[in-house]
Amino acid sequence: MLEISNLSVNHGDNLIIDRLNFSLSSDEILMLVGPTGCGKTTILNAIAGLVAISNGFIRLDDWEANPRHDVPPEKRNVGMVFQDFALFPHLTVLENVCFRLKDRTLADKWLNLLGITELVRSKPKHLSGGEKQRVALARALAHKPRLMLLDEPLSNLDAALKESLRWDIRNALKSAGIPAIWVTHDQAEALSVGDRLGILDKGKIVQLATPQDCYLRPSNRFTASFLGLASFIHGQLKDGIAWTSLGRVTTNCINIEDGDVDILVRPEDCIVDATAVDGNAEIISQHFEGGFWLYQARLDSDINLQIRTHHNVSLSIGQRVKLSLVAHHKFTAFQSN
Repeated sequence: MLEISNLSVNHGDNLIIDRLNFSLSSDEILMLVGPTGCGKTTILNAIAGLVAISNGFIRLDDWEANPRHDVPPEKRNVGMVFQDFALFPHLTVLENVCFRLKDRTLADKWLNLLGITELVRSKPKHLSGGEKQRVALARALAHKPRLMLLDEPLSNLDAALKESLRWDIRNALKSAGIPAIWVTHDQAEALSVGDRLGILDKGKIVQLATPQDCYLRPSNRFTASFLGLASFIHGQLKDGIAWTSLGRVTTNCINIEDGDVDILVRPEDCIVDATAVDGNAEIISQHFEGGFWLYQARLDSDINLQIRTHHNVSLSIGQRVKLSLVAHHKFTAFQSN
């Protein structure tokens, strides 16, 4: 099991990672997301032994690294998969996967499981992006790492390939029983693949929970605004019920005082009635998403909300509509500033 305690990393006078704490169970996949520069890749590099740590410790099985005791990268038994694949261009697929491997039995296993056996004689320049990433993953898994670190492994691939390959990688990691930390900027990837999701801001994990909890029950405004599309409307909270200009809603909050609150509203929380004569909003923008439309509407109270509808619900810019909130949804409330 991976254990990280009070981990800090400095670059000169700049604190990049600030007292990080988390652990990872035997086959768990942890996704890390956050703004550019928040420290995601630095966390991976610290675990891999590629950057020095300033405080705390990293422990994995039989080794522990801390500021007074470093463990060389080659002694950590950690596999890494990068966004640029990092394959040797002069070696074949088989030679890449078997690099520094004494027994090719595991190489053959992963070449077969990842569907690239027929490519063993090819060199990287003849492979597609998805094939290169499968080779990089097979190489890492064939060395039986105790932990996998993946740094935006799908960022260089097209959208359709990302969709299928993310599941191939997840299934391979689960099949091998290897825990993993996966850094991504793709929120759909983060929400769908990981067992847990860590939201980072300025070197700190501000929420660490299941993807469902992070999205549906964000613990702070940063997570609410960063993950998915978020709008806020004012409400009055009493005994877990909030009264808003769009109706009465139930909240899922604890430790929130009764009184003025801001209610988090996602696009799927809104109901739009285009035929009502008592409209309370005006459509001000529209974006086609394939199966859905994403609209932005301005309430008469001068608050903008985003609404997602089925593609067959066609609204026009400037059209008056009536908005309400889905009654059976539970909403997150934050104390008004």
